[in-house]
Amino acid sequence: MPLAYVLQSRPYRETSALLELLTVDAGRIGAVARGARGAKSRLRGSLQPFALLDVGLTGRGELKTLTHADLESPPPVLAAERVLFGWYLNELVLKLLAREDPHPRLFAAYACAIEALRGDEAESALRQFEWALLHEIGLGLAELPAGEGGHWAWQAGGAWRPAEDGRGVARSTLAALANPALSLDAQQRREARRLLKPMLDHALGGRRLASSQLMQAFRARAPSA
Repeated sequence: MPLAYVLQSRPYRETSALLELLTVDAGRIGAVARGARGAKSRLRGSLQPFALLDVGLTGRGELKTLTHADLESPPPVLAAERVLFGWYLNELVLKLLAREDPHPRLFAAYACAIEALRGDEAESALRQFEWALLHEIGLGLAELPAGEGGHWAWQAGGAWRPAEDGRGVARSTLAALANPALSLDAQQRREARRLLKPMLDHALGGRRLASSQLMQAFRARAPSA
């Protein structure tokens, strides 16, 4: 049975649930879990966002039927802001990945990002996942010209150009974005946000993310340090 992360779970009819899953073998999958919300269902409470399941799926249409699910790893216990980070990851996948388009490397990047939400490198993990997702959907992440150092700017269509005014992104930042084993320092995180926001806006085509709006509202209400 394939491994799958729960991206979204919504009530369906009286006792069932509609699921969006990220699977290691088939990419994003829609599925119905019949009776999963019933009082006697062993799946009750297991089909939560960020949970890792070992699943069985059947059906030839776009909406599969969940035939079996074993909980491999429960959702991580996260503070409020980190939950919003996770919703943001899930919303990006739901909006930018087509169904049944396998992306095993992105599945691995998602697993790393969800695990990182527990610790101190959550923002680095978000930026690295954004980079991995943009790469997987083919948004022009061409290799940089050979050489060392320098700052670079991305142009719509995928080309990189030297940013001689220093307002681009350092090669070391791009290397850290591509390697989840590395963490980004404060300067690299600023550069990464400056790079990735227009790329994500381009990919989303004007669609707004509910999770981003929730994050802005959450931070506006948070007490000042």
